[in-house]
Amino acid sequence: MAKSVLLLFLFFNVITSNAFNTLSETDPEHKLRVKVAMLLNNPNFFLEKDVKIIIKFNIDGNHKINVVNVYPQQPKIINYVKTRLNNKKVKLNTNRTSFTAAVVLKKTNDSW
Repeated sequence: MAKSVLLLFLFFNVITSNAFNTLSETDPEHKLRVKVAMLLNNPNFFLEKDVKIIIKFNIDGNHKINVVNVYPQQPKIINYVKTRLNNKKVKLNTNRTSFTAAVVLKKTNDSW
């Protein structure tokens, strides 16, 4: 009896943990966030330290990114994000149109 209860408990733990795992590499939203991070790689301006940015954006009917908001509200960062992301075409197989992504812009070398 104890073994049956233990097996049943383990079965439900495995099923529920897999059911709520939405961050797989095949998830289209995960792929979108990776694409956004790649587009923002290598900033073209000096950063003294790593900066975490949060981007709110929409995908329109033509599958193009439209940046809605960028935090922190620093003009250099906002301009960089918008020039790198706005109107970039992406493949996406989901009904969602609004997204939020957090990206870390890495500290740049001051040698240039």
